[in-house]
Amino acid sequence: MMGFEIRTVTKSAKLRVRFAPEAAAFAYLAIPNLLFLLGWVKTSWGVSAAFIFVTCGGFAVARLRNSCRWARVENLVLVIAVILVWVVLSGAGHFVYANSDWTVRDSVLLDLVRDPWPVIYDSTSGQPSLMLRAPIGFYLPAATIGKLVGIRGAELALALWTGVGLFLTFTLMLRDGPRPRQVLIRLGVFVLFSGMDIVGTITHYNPHGIGEHLEWWAFLFQYSSHTTQLFWVPNHALPGWIAIAWLLGYQGKRLPTASAILMVALTPLWSPLTAIGLAPIFGVAILAELMREWSWKSLAAVFDLRVVVPVLICCVLIYPYLLLGSETVASGRTSDVRWVGEDFVPRYFEFVIFEFALFAALLLWRYRLEPLLLCAIAVLLLLPLYRFGPANDLAMRASIPALALLAIRLGDWLSTPLVQTKDAGVRSIAVVLLAIGAVTPFMEIARVFIEPRWNMDTSHSLMDVSRGRAPHYLTPRDQPWANRFLRSPPQ
Repeated sequence: MMGFEIRTVTKSAKLRVRFAPEAAAFAYLAIPNLLFLLGWVKTSWGVSAAFIFVTCGGFAVARLRNSCRWARVENLVLVIAVILVWVVLSGAGHFVYANSDWTVRDSVLLDLVRDPWPVIYDSTSGQPSLMLRAPIGFYLPAATIGKLVGIRGAELALALWTGVGLFLTFTLMLRDGPRPRQVLIRLGVFVLFSGMDIVGTITHYNPHGIGEHLEWWAFLFQYSSHTTQLFWVPNHALPGWIAIAWLLGYQGKRLPTASAILMVALTPLWSPLTAIGLAPIFGVAILAELMREWSWKSLAAVFDLRVVVPVLICCVLIYPYLLLGSETVASGRTSDVRWVGEDFVPRYFEFVIFEFALFAALLLWRYRLEPLLLCAIAVLLLLPLYRFGPANDLAMRASIPALALLAIRLGDWLSTPLVQTKDAGVRSIAVVLLAIGAVTPFMEIARVFIEPRWNMDTSHSLMDVSRGRAPHYLTPRDQPWANRFLRSPPQ
C-alpha cells in the first residue's frame, strides 16, 4: 500500500499513479521513533517496546487505506520537479551554499554517525559528562545509513530524507486529484507563502541588499516563511507540514480520531515545539468530530488500544528524553524582556498585522468561521506572548503548523476556478499580499547564488561548535531517568 502502481485508464487515455500517502506519512514520522527505541533505549526495554510499537501502530494505520487517490502522472512530474529544485537550493547535501544553522545540524549528524548511541560527550574539566539531548528525529534515519556507508552517505541520505518529507506533504495536499494548473498554483503558494517581512524591514531600517535575511525585522519574534523554514530548520518544518496536510484532507469527512492522536504523538522526537503548535489544531479537529456524532462508540475510538499503547510507549521511553534538563532553557513572558518595556504592545500589533492578519482576514471572508482556521489564527495570536529558547524558538517553531494551514487553505482557494468562487476582487488582494511576502523567499533563494558553497565540516562535534554551552542541545548524562532507561556508554 505504500508503493506506487501505474495503470492506464482506457476511457481518459491518461496514465495515473496510485499511491498511499497517508500510510507512508505515518511511517515517515514513526521510523525515527522506532530507531530511537532500538538504538538509544536499553535493549530489555527498547526491543520489546519497538515490537509493540510497530504492531499496534501498523494495525491503526491499516485502516487508512481507503483514503488513497488516483493522481495524474503529469502532477507527479510537477511535484518531483519542485521538490528537486527546492531541496537542492535549501542547502541539504551541500550542493550549494547552506545557511549558518547547518553548522549545528551538520555537527549533530556527524556525532550521530560517528559516536555510539546515546551520544555522550566526556568532560575534561572535572564536570559531569554531557549527553546529546535534542529533537533528533530528522537525523536518525540518515545517521543510521551513515553508520553503514560513511558521513557523505549520511549527508546525501539526509537530503533524500528531506525530499521524501516534501513529497509526502505535497501528495497529501493534492489528494483530491487537481488538474496540473491547480497543482502548480498550490505548490507555488506553498513555496512562496510568507508574511510581509519586507514591509516590516523597511519600516525599521533600510534593507542592505539582495540575499539579506529579513525574518528578524520585529526583533522579538519571528514567523518564518516556508522557504526560510526549509532552508534553516527542515527538522522542525517537515513534521508540521505533513501533519497539517494530512488533517486538512479530512475537511468535510469523518476524521479517524485515534489516528489523529497518533499523528501528533509521533512528532515530538522531530520537534517538541512543532508538536505544541499541532496539539490545539488537532484537538479542535478531534473535538469537532466527537461533537458531530456524539456516541460512546465515537468516544471509544479515541481510546483505541492500537493507538493508546504506542502513545504510552512514547510517554515513558521517548518524551522524558526530550525533557531532560529543559528547565535550564531560558523562558518567560515576552513583555518581561528587559529592553522591551512599554514598546511591547505596538511591536506586537505591528508584527501581527504584517505577518499574518491580512491573510487571516481574507481566509475568514472566504471560509467563514471554519474551526481549524479560527484555531490556527488564535495560536498565531498567542504565541508571541511567551518566550522559550535562546532565540524565542517557541514562536518560530510552534507557529509552523498554523502557518502551513493558512498557506494550504490559501492555495486551495486560489486554485479553485474563478467561475466557481466569483470573487475576483478579493482574490486579487490575496495575490498582491502573496507577491509582497514572496520577497522573503526570493531573498533566501538569492543568497544561494551569492554566497560560496562550503563543504560539511567533518572534524568538529556539537561540543566544538557550541563550545559546550547549548542547554537546548546538551544535558548531564547522569540523571535518574537516563540511568534507568537509556543504554550505558561503552567502557
